[in-house]
Amino acid sequence: MRSTAVGTIYIEIKHNKFFDYNYEKVKIMNKLAIKEILTLSGVDPEPSYYSGRPATLSDLNSKILDKIYRGIAENISKEAADNYLQLVDELEYLSATAFLKMIYRLEQNEWKFDYSLAQNNSNTSYTSPGTTFGTFGSRLGQSNSCRNDVTIDIKREFLRNHGIKI
Repeated sequence: MRSTAVGTIYIEIKHNKFFDYNYEKVKIMNKLAIKEILTLSGVDPEPSYYSGRPATLSDLNSKILDKIYRGIAENISKEAADNYLQLVDELEYLSATAFLKMIYRLEQNEWKFDYSLAQNNSNTSYTSPGTTFGTFGSRLGQSNSCRNDVTIDIKREFLRNHGIKI
């Protein structure tokens, strides 16, 4: 392990077995924030990166959801991770954009699950002017059953591994 002082903050470079690759992190109370957890789990933390894209296994899948769960449990709390699990279970639509917006809402709610967090979660929840046409176009060929089937595929294994039946 190598650490160098930068003012009163230490930059630590080490091998992290949890995420199984080298990374740099700012060591502040030895915890990672949700954006770092997402990044280390293979998710771009900016919802706009995924805007206009449907729910797809290339953006989110059970392995990624589980990495995020373990990162939250390790760096925030087990209770926060369990509330994240409940949120994923309740979400009806898991495009990466919708998922990121919901996880940030959970974080703003101090990692306490509330059913209102998962409400209004649909493919129409993100309609910024810059992505309206892309979203519209990507939805033309999809039916609700197709969209829901992809969401189920994204979270099925993750939920089963945590004892939740679908």
